Amino acid sequence: MKGFRWFLIAVASAGTAALLVAALVLFNANGFSARQRPTAIEGWIAHRLRSAALPSGARTRSNPVPNIPEVLAEGAGALGRSLRDLPRK
Repeated sequence: MKGFRWFLIAVASAGTAALLVAALVLFNANGFSARQRPTAIEGWIAHRLRSAALPSGARTRSNPVPNIPEVLAEGAGALGRSLRDLPRK
């Protein structure tokens, strides 16, 4: 049993090392940038994570605020006020 435990530790260590090497290779190949188009696997992972973050009933719900010109004007005014109050550099 003691030998099997060491075997599992070795396999886990090798797997971790392989993942670190793969991450290093990918980072050096492309780097991390928001300007580059994500790879297919990155897009798939991001889509799955966004889907998991959304509550189950939220996708079918509609916006309770009506989409009318008065509401849009009120929102634009609030946005303008908040942008005007931002500190300038």
